[in-house]
Amino acid sequence: MKYMGDYADDSTVRIFFTTNNGSGGAVAPSTAFEAADIVIYKNNSATQKATTNGITMTSPFDSVTGLHLVEIDCSNDTGDAGFWATGNDYSVVLSPDETVDSQTVVAAIAQFSIENRIVSAVSGNVAGIAGTITTLDGLNNFDPASDTVANVTTVGSVTGAVGSVTAAVTTDSASRTASQADVSALATSSALATAQADLDTLTGTDGVTLATSQPNYAPNTTTPPTAAAVADAVWDEARSAHTSVGSFGEGVKVESLNTQAKADVNAEADTAISDASLATAAALATVDSNVDAILVDTGTTLPGTLTTMTSKIDTIDGIVDAILLDTGTDGVVLSTATLQSIADEILKRDVDNVEATANEHTLATIILAILESSRSSTTWTIKRTDGSTTHATKTLTLDATANPVTGVT
Repeated sequence: MKYMGDYADDSTVRIFFTTNNGSGGAVAPSTAFEAADIVIYKNNSATQKATTNGITMTSPFDSVTGLHLVEIDCSNDTGDAGFWATGNDYSVVLSPDETVDSQTVVAAIAQFSIENRIVSAVSGNVAGIAGTITTLDGLNNFDPASDTVANVTTVGSVTGAVGSVTAAVTTDSASRTASQADVSALATSSALATAQADLDTLTGTDGVTLATSQPNYAPNTTTPPTAAAVADAVWDEARSAHTSVGSFGEGVKVESLNTQAKADVNAEADTAISDASLATAAALATVDSNVDAILVDTGTTLPGTLTTMTSKIDTIDGIVDAILLDTGTDGVVLSTATLQSIADEILKRDVDNVEATANEHTLATIILAILESSRSSTTWTIKRTDGSTTHATKTLTLDATANPVTGVT
């Protein structure tokens, strides 16, 4: 079993291992390994890791026969609370339900630890020293203007498995002067306290919730006016306060119309009538003459009760509609192609669509007589398309020397 090393907390451990036959040759298991084939023990406890959460098996790895990779994510505690912890050793065992070279196998393939070796302890000491150096270097508790620090070239050293760690802080006068300038540019505690008070006023002490007690930020609880109320207020507004040139109020004023000369009003009216292109009396007289001619040609006359031109025009419109109805035309001329299409539809329409209402002397009866009839002595029976309903009967005149029907009545 190989030792993989001492890992930082929440690391991912990757372990390659192989499967071989009795002669040492690479061989694949009976089927590919899966995560459930891995058992992990903590220290010397016989209690296994409860779940396969965080365990990933790649078998075979890179399609190489006999080579496999298991990856263990020590940050995944789902279903295994407290199993992964610093200061502990872990053993990884392969205990598959598959066979290798037809043999049942169990193999301890690797061991690793989580921050449980001297390297971790040294790392902790180094981290503490680094924190001290950072504190001095950042001047969090050191005022270069008043405090005196002897030149320090070495804070200390740590030796061990990782070798030697040396940290140095240079505190010459030049660096102190530069640091002092940097510190003087920082906000004072008083200024920060004022800013925090202002922020609390706006957002509340939790720094998130909007302070609804502030008048500029409190929610508006007043019910807004309805659309109808807004419209009423607009129409009720005095126009006298809205008479700027080009405004709506200036456009709707009526006072100036009262002071305009009557002639100017008439001129405006005449211009409006001209612009509207209304029919003149002469044009209406021409229409009336043409309609009279149509009435003469069609043998119709206007009722003598007409007294106004408006009623005459309405009556003319009704008479014209009646003429179109009587003649069966609405002014649309059917093309030859349309007429031929209609004829085609007539010729191919099945007689069963009309036989129930077709009279005796119709094309429907002729078609039924040809296709759906029989003779018994002098009686000619014509059936409908169902073969049972009698459509019509005819009496035959027979001549024995004929072949053999001589007439139909």
